[in-house]
Amino acid sequence: MAGDACAPAGLEPLEQLIRSGEDWLIRQVLDHARRHDYTRFTSTLEEAWRLSVRGLSDSLIQALRAGPEPPERCHE
Repeated sequence: MAGDACAPAGLEPLEQLIRSGEDWLIRQVLDHARRHDYTRFTSTLEEAWRLSVRGLSDSLIQALRAGPEPPERCHE
């Protein structure tokens, strides 16, 4: 998906950030699940979570590409 000719200009760094944060997010989810004893209800395998997180990343990137440019930041 990164580098798509149809993507609005300037989104590639954000797409890369989303992709590069997937492993971190997986670790955070699993750590949280272990701390709060949610592991009895769900998988503790990183690969199982990787599929879910990748799907979320894909959807987020698709939404970013489809939407308008973000509004300009106000400097107050």
